[in-house]
Amino acid sequence: MYTGNHAVRHLFFVALLTLSFTSRVWAQLYGASPFENELYALNFDTGAAITTTAITVPGRTITGINALTIDPTTGIAYAIVKASAVTGRLLITVNLQTAVGVEKGNLGDNFSTLAFREDGQLFGATGNGATVPETLYLIDKTNATKTLAVTLGAGADGEIIAYNPNDDFFYHWSGNGTVIFEKIMSVSPYTATNIPITGTTSGEVFGAVWVPCLGAFLASNISSSFNIWQTDGTVEAAFGVTPDDIRGVAILSYLTPFNQVVPAAGGNQSVDVVTLNPVTPPLCSWSAVSNAPWLTITGGTPDTGNGTITYSVAPNPGPNPRRGTLTIIGQTFTVSQQTPVPSPCTLTLPSPPAAISAAASVGLTMTVTASTATCAWSAKSHVSWITITAGASGSGTGTVTYNAAQNLTGLTRAGRITVNGKRFTVTQNP
Repeated sequence: MYTGNHAVRHLFFVALLTLSFTSRVWAQLYGASPFENELYALNFDTGAAITTTAITVPGRTITGINALTIDPTTGIAYAIVKASAVTGRLLITVNLQTAVGVEKGNLGDNFSTLAFREDGQLFGATGNGATVPETLYLIDKTNATKTLAVTLGAGADGEIIAYNPNDDFFYHWSGNGTVIFEKIMSVSPYTATNIPITGTTSGEVFGAVWVPCLGAFLASNISSSFNIWQTDGTVEAAFGVTPDDIRGVAILSYLTPFNQVVPAAGGNQSVDVVTLNPVTPPLCSWSAVSNAPWLTITGGTPDTGNGTITYSVAPNPGPNPRRGTLTIIGQTFTVSQQTPVPSPCTLTLPSPPAAISAAASVGLTMTVTASTATCAWSAKSHVSWITITAGASGSGTGTVTYNAAQNLTGLTRAGRITVNGKRFTVTQNP
């Protein structure tokens, strides 16, 4: 069971990163219309639609989109949609680039908002027009089944929730003429605390999303504009003009690929940071840190607006591949370094020694010279009268010690020792 963690600083990415070796981190602000099937990619600065698409769900005719949020554990977007001839509202996943949706199930009531807790648990709240209005539920994101969390019961029109990963609370907006703002514990008993509002609201809040580098929420409203809401209830002046009264604003960030493979030799790399849409002055300050001693940030951090992070990768001493991470504006980027190609393993044996006497000999030695310290070898006697007594195997340069028995044959004899197939011959006089 999730117990909450107020110390965790999980961050969404309000930036677009382009890695110089073709890896990319993208981020884009999205919103949707509750009155028709329109999904928008939005300009943060102006509210204008960059693109407008219609969500498609097999077998359904979508007539409106009431909520939009992104699972922080997977990057998958979830939406609440209205469909023709359907009672209640549908939970779907949706590819925000293609607008292709997959139905997960019917929520069974008129839900108006969705938000994820940092562990991937989905929550939703019903609107005032629901059979059971103004109620917060835990939602199974795989099949849309719901479990009661708490009755909200504050405000009049509209119910919106958004999650703040910095303090592990959900924030709740309700009402139009008089807007209610409160924070709700993200774990049972889901206690709500009212937050007095300072500043002028723009009417009913239609959607909200946490912007980590602002430390505040971006909220859309019934007046087709945006406000920045601080967690203490301070509301900043409205800005932008949105194409509709935007429901379910969400910031999509995803990494393609999720890691980068670099050669064993290492080298210098760079990451280009571009803020989300043209925002003046720059919206966010950002920094990057290395979480591995062999990955070193060499320049470009901290910064604001657009910039470039440079970092170096040390050579991998081997013998195994290794993995390390960089944290860039709260996003983990994994660097996997390949295994060094081992140097060729060659062994050199000494020239055969002069013939030994017929008497038994002990403690004779032969030096094995290896090209690398990791070059493994083993020695073997192929005759019964030569016995290896030490150094039968080793790595790198080493010594083989052997004994020779007395020669009672009356004839000169030769025996061999091999090391990894290389032959060393011992001759014994009669």
